[in-house]
Amino acid sequence: MGGEKYPDIESVLKVICSRDELDLPLSPGRLHKGSYLDPELHSAGILYCGTWAKAVELAGFDYSELLVKARFRYPTAHTVIQEIQDRCHNDISIYLADVYSRPGPHRDIALYNSARKHFGSWEAAVKAAGMVYKPGRKGAVRRYCDKESVVDEILRRYSDNLPLSSAQVLRGENKDPTLYLSGREYFGKWETALEVAGIDYDEVRFRKPRRYPDKTSVIEEIRSRKTSGKPLTPVAILEGQDREKTLYRSAREFFGSWKKAVKASGVEYKDARRGLIPRYPNQDAVLNEIRRRRESGVGISYSAVQVKEDRDTALHSTAIRYFGSWRKAVSKAGLDYEPIVYKSRTSRRKYPDERSVCEAIHKRIGGGMSVSSTDVTKGVKPNHALFKSGIRFYGSWRAAVEAAGFQYEVLKKPRPRKYPDRKAVAKEIRRRHKAGLPILGKELSRGKHPNVQLYNCGREYFDSWPDAIVAAGISYDEIRYKKPFRYPDKGSVVEEIRRRHSVGIPVNSQAVEVGIYCDYKLLRSARTYFGSWSYALESADVLLV
Repeated sequence: MGGEKYPDIESVLKVICSRDELDLPLSPGRLHKGSYLDPELHSAGILYCGTWAKAVELAGFDYSELLVKARFRYPTAHTVIQEIQDRCHNDISIYLADVYSRPGPHRDIALYNSARKHFGSWEAAVKAAGMVYKPGRKGAVRRYCDKESVVDEILRRYSDNLPLSSAQVLRGENKDPTLYLSGREYFGKWETALEVAGIDYDEVRFRKPRRYPDKTSVIEEIRSRKTSGKPLTPVAILEGQDREKTLYRSAREFFGSWKKAVKASGVEYKDARRGLIPRYPNQDAVLNEIRRRRESGVGISYSAVQVKEDRDTALHSTAIRYFGSWRKAVSKAGLDYEPIVYKSRTSRRKYPDERSVCEAIHKRIGGGMSVSSTDVTKGVKPNHALFKSGIRFYGSWRAAVEAAGFQYEVLKKPRPRKYPDRKAVAKEIRRRHKAGLPILGKELSRGKHPNVQLYNCGREYFDSWPDAIVAAGISYDEIRYKKPFRYPDKGSVVEEIRRRHSVGIPVNSQAVEVGIYCDYKLLRSARTYFGSWSYALESADVLLV
């Protein structure tokens, strides 16, 4: 089911349009992982439309263009320069952190990748756009260049009666995330920046009172709605005529779910659903609807009832409740379930029977193509439909080939090993090392330039990968510790602590461990050399106030 977040197809299409307006990704991969993930949206789109591509197209977009939109957003060097200049003219940050790594409204990873592709680095792209690049600040233009500019903007927003709570400044209607981040950078905390401006944080935080500030107010409102006869179902609260989204959100915040909030108010949840007229109140209604769909030519298979345009999920769920399964409900209506489900499915198959599979195998061999399982599934011209059909009709691919009149072992040609002996492995290791490619086991198995076959052959011939590197005449320790430590001694740790303290960056252990100024390597090195972070601060002559 779509769930409470996306109860119907309209909510899915609305979010798809809003994500496109905000330039957020809409590909399935980015919906399940990344900075702006929303797996519930992807699942609901498939549930209501059959496939995610159909959901995107139903929202009015070309699915193929959306997949490559970010990749070709800046196809030339001129488009990159134009975008950087436009950002500066519109007072939008071009710091490397804001453009690439820091989540926010100004992040544009596609711009960063295109800049590196056409100019080699972000610094070169900024200079090519005619801007002065500041290496120490990773950027060229700052909207709030000092503490005074931050305080002035806070006072301006306060005089204009604009919200100043951290949530509103970051994500509200009059948001300014650059102001918030600059305030934290210069003052350590947003609350401190407000105090320096002479504003009480509690005053701006609670300037607009909450409609339901506690559990008692939520319970009273639920009881009031029950007394007045208003519906208490989640759909009615979120989308009905008497909707109250704030009540629903507050109930979930204080009680964990809407159902628990209703029960806490002394109302039975099943009583809250009373008054709703069921669409199919009895078994006869279900059976009549199934017969009507069949007579009118509407599909009654599972996919037709649950996924396609003429779906009726209420019919499906009610049929399961009365009859135990959809198959039994169709049979109870006097219809044969098997031809209904499998007729259309069989007609769509590329190889519907054994004869078509054998003919395809003959045609493949006659064209000089291999019929080994690897080549059929992963070769130059794979044919997954033929492979699956062969297994479906004969039990295995070998049996399908032999049923076509060929000997599988004769047709299956052994593949020569890419690295047949120790000498070949050692030669490839030396070649990669000379070319500057990584040769550590971790980098070979899942790095940017992997070679899993080389790694496995090296472990097979030499018992371990370090022994293979040594056999190639390369020092393993030299390769392993080629990258120097960021803080190799006590002096480097002390110097970094003093630098952070001098520029106003917080140096307490919590700020170093988490947050926008975190440097876990510094914290770990300090504990290694000094035993604890406090002793490292004392050695740097820095006292926490």
